[in-house]
Amino acid sequence: MSEVTTPNWAHRMSKGTRVATLLIASVLAVFVAGMFIGFFYASIENGHLLPRKALGWLALSGMILAAVGLFWLIRTLLAPSFTDGLTRFEKRYSKMWIWVGSLGLPIGVAIALLSPSPAPEAVLETAFTSGPIPANAAILLSVLLLATLGGATVLYHRTIDDHEERAYLWGSQVAFYALAFALPVYWLLERGGVVPTLTSGIAMLLLLASFVIQGGVWAWFKFR
Repeated sequence: MSEVTTPNWAHRMSKGTRVATLLIASVLAVFVAGMFIGFFYASIENGHLLPRKALGWLALSGMILAAVGLFWLIRTLLAPSFTDGLTRFEKRYSKMWIWVGSLGLPIGVAIALLSPSPAPEAVLETAFTSGPIPANAAILLSVLLLATLGGATVLYHRTIDDHEERAYLWGSQVAFYALAFALPVYWLLERGGVVPTLTSGIAMLLLLASFVIQGGVWAWFKFR
């Protein structure tokens, strides 16, 4: 992966100025995120995900440009903290995690918001339900999810060294064993009426649990 150079102005800023600018940019980013949420909630209530009129497309384009600009600014302001005094590999590794986290978070938020919920405070409770969502939203999010996962996987494996790759492979192996044990046991308990029916939402929760196991084993091998 090519090295990304932080602009000199970001390094020349005093720590106080950088923190203040970062705080303002973060507040604006939250504001833009709220605009996105309100925009898509209104669109979904009207039976579609994307705008139908030119004014709607103009507003959406403005929000996207603002989000991209704020992402670049926040990333640039954070870069000195993540790169000063580090080796070339450590710089590349830190930037990789920033990119992976930044790419994945919006997809997860969008999926959670599109899940049916009776009230805003119940969004997290319904994040893994199997309720219906608009077809165009499902297709769009599926494409974005595949592109994000594929890009993040390639970026990760191009960045890590042999030691971390070994930790990753062991974590993935243990996570696979966890699913291989859990799913047949759940299937039997379901047939006996001990646990609820294995819906796709419960399957997603089991998959999420395997991710947690994978991450724990990865961290143990990497940092022990």
